[in-house]
Amino acid sequence: QLSPSIINVLKKYNIPVVMTLHDYKVIAPNYTLFYKGEVSYRACGGRYYQCLLDKAIKNSYAKSFIAMFEAYLHNKILKTYNKVDCFIAPSEFMKSTCVRFGLPENKIKVVPHFVSPDFLVKSTNNDSHENYILYAGRLSEEKGVESLLRAMSLVKKDVILKIAGSGPQEKKLRELAQALNINNRVEFLGNQDSKSLIKLMRDAHGIVIPSVWLEVFGYVAIEALAQKTPVIAARIGALPEIIKDGINGFLFKSGDTIDLAKKINILFSKSLSLELRSDNIAKKYGYDTHYSVLAGLYAKYLTKF
Repeated sequence: QLSPSIINVLKKYNIPVVMTLHDYKVIAPNYTLFYKGEVSYRACGGRYYQCLLDKAIKNSYAKSFIAMFEAYLHNKILKTYNKVDCFIAPSEFMKSTCVRFGLPENKIKVVPHFVSPDFLVKSTNNDSHENYILYAGRLSEEKGVESLLRAMSLVKKDVILKIAGSGPQEKKLRELAQALNINNRVEFLGNQDSKSLIKLMRDAHGIVIPSVWLEVFGYVAIEALAQKTPVIAARIGALPEIIKDGINGFLFKSGDTIDLAKKINILFSKSLSLELRSDNIAKKYGYDTHYSVLAGLYAKYLTKF
């Protein structure tokens, strides 16, 4: 990963800079905007010192100081990000959040990420969904898996939850499943290779994305929809741009276990009818579409060099 300092070097030689935003680092030293279990804008808007006061980076004064210093250096002293010609944001939500805290709107272009061709369903039908829901991703606090487990204790007893992934919360989540007496309905599968994950997604009755942080995009969402598998997602960050409530899945209030349990139960209703078309995903989030837009952007700024 390149340091933002490279931007100053490039501009010294009048080389145009197009920067892709993968997190919120350009507006806050706490690049996830997630602090003590909830979304926090405390260190945004130039209030970078709040990151240090809160020990927002891994509960460490040292790490928080470094992040705060870097934010002041590049945003206030060197004004590094002012020298970027174009920012690429993966979602409208990320664009609006960055504009809210100082980035110029006319410098941000929204270019969604693409779904890997491997995930695009080859058959015209996918009616072989099994009696389980799937969570695929990192097992960390901001991903909201704890609320998913609590919701599982409220849903129909024949519903199984499969968890594909690993992370720092795995031990805690296993213990929670035991405490909720749902460990016989929760399977921790660990990390999966692409082929295994595709099969898990394709066979699942639904994919759950229970995030409690401001997701900048939704890779798992487009991968699931490419398999014609419906998605239940938290109404947070960029997820509502992909999941349309009652059309290709359901949205629930982030962190609300009762609302999440309700949506899971609805998903298993026999009367449910959702519009799931992988060709729409291929068209909007396809490899060709993504790189065509990127190539156009790069060409535009290369002409200025």
